[in-house]
Amino acid sequence: MATEKKRIKVAVTDETLEKLDWLLQEDKKKATGKRVYACDVLERLIAQEYKIRKVFR
Repeated sequence: MATEKKRIKVAVTDETLEKLDWLLQEDKKKATGKRVYACDVLERLIAQEYKIRKVFR
């Protein structure tokens, strides 16, 4: 059964993937009892960047 969510393709460098993996591992250390996915990390980073840019606009 196909999902209704929009899926995007993003090309990133190996260095960026390593950094994302590190951030994911750090979040997993802090989260107790719940799973942390890469999309959670990306959503948090995008939300923070969006908030910062809106404030200093």
